[in-house]
Amino acid sequence: MRFIFLLGLLAPHFVFSQINKDSIHFSGYTEIYFSQDQHNWQDHQRPALFYSHTSTNHVALNTAVLDFKYSSGRLKTQLSLVEGTYANKVTSAEPIGFGALYVGNISYKLCPNEDLWLQAGVIPSHIGLESAIGFSNFSLSRSLAAENSPYYESGMALQYSSINKKFFGSILALNGWQTMTLRAQQSRPDFGTQIQFKPNQKITLNHSTYYGEVAVADSSQTRFFQNFYGNIQLNNKWTIQIQADCGIQETKKNGFNKSWTTGFLGVAYIVNDKLTLVGRGEILKDANNLVISGVTNDLWGYSFNLNYLLDEHLLLRAEWRNVTTNKSTFTFQNYSEKQMNGLNLSLAAQF
Repeated sequence: MRFIFLLGLLAPHFVFSQINKDSIHFSGYTEIYFSQDQHNWQDHQRPALFYSHTSTNHVALNTAVLDFKYSSGRLKTQLSLVEGTYANKVTSAEPIGFGALYVGNISYKLCPNEDLWLQAGVIPSHIGLESAIGFSNFSLSRSLAAENSPYYESGMALQYSSINKKFFGSILALNGWQTMTLRAQQSRPDFGTQIQFKPNQKITLNHSTYYGEVAVADSSQTRFFQNFYGNIQLNNKWTIQIQADCGIQETKKNGFNKSWTTGFLGVAYIVNDKLTLVGRGEILKDANNLVISGVTNDLWGYSFNLNYLLDEHLLLRAEWRNVTTNKSTFTFQNYSEKQMNGLNLSLAAQF
C-alpha cells in the first residue's frame, strides 16, 4: 500500500520527464449514419460498387477508429483499429484477424538533419483526396473515384519533405492494390510514387501512381494507375477540389488494352463558422469491368451536402446523392434502373 502511495506521488514527475523525450498521442473517430434509397435493397445492403455507408433503412456504424501514435527522436509508430460497416466491406478479402486493422506501421528517420523517413507496415493509401475518416472529407459519401481506388496499402515507403514543407515525395514498394498480404496470384511486389506541392497554405497539388499486379480469379494482371488532384482555397468562403484518375490494365500478352477513367469536382461554400454547403459532380467510365464488376455502363452522378458543426469535435451532415447510367440501364440486385437516388444522414465525432 505504501509503495502504491509513493508511486502516485512520483508518477506526475515521471510522466513529465518522459514527455520531454517521448510523445504519446491517443485519438478516436466515430461515424454513425442512416441511409434511405428509392429501393429497399436485399438485406438492407447497397450494391457492391459502394464500400462506405453501405447499409440502408436503419441506423448503422460506418467507422469507429481508435488511433495510437508514439514518437521518440527518430522513431515513430502508429496503430489504428477500426470497426463498422466500412471495415467489414473494404477488408472482406483480408485473412481472418486483419479486418480490424486500419493502420499499423513503424517509421524511422534515416538522416538526423533531413526529413527523410523509411516507413513499413500497413499505411493509408497514397492515392486520392478522400480517406476513411469522413470528418476530413468534403462530402458525407465517398466519391466513385475513392470507392474504386485503395483506402489502405501495405509495404514500405521512402518519404521526403523539404525544409519549407512545400514539397513532399514518396517511393513505395507495395504488396498489391489494397491488400495487407501478398495474394496467391501475385508473384512480385508492386510500386507506387507520390509527389505533392504546396506553394502556400491555400493550394495543394498531388500526383500519385501505382504499377503492379492485381489479383483476378486464379491469375493476375498488370495495372498502371495515375491519380491527379488539387485542393484550392479561393478565399475565406470558397474551396474547390478536383480529382482525375486513369487506369490501364494488361489483359492480353499484346500489352495494355483495357482502361477506365474516373474523377470528380467538388465545391464548398462556408456560410459561417458552423455551416458549410458542398456540391459534387462525378463520373466513372469502366466499360471493361476492371473496377466495378457487373456494370458495363458509364456512370455519372452528383450530390449536395449540408454540413453543420454542432461542436468543435461533432459534425452533423445531410446529403442527397444521385448516380446515373447514360447507357440503357444497369442492374442492381432485382432492379433495372437508369438512376439511383438516396438520402444520407450522419453524425461524426472525433477527439
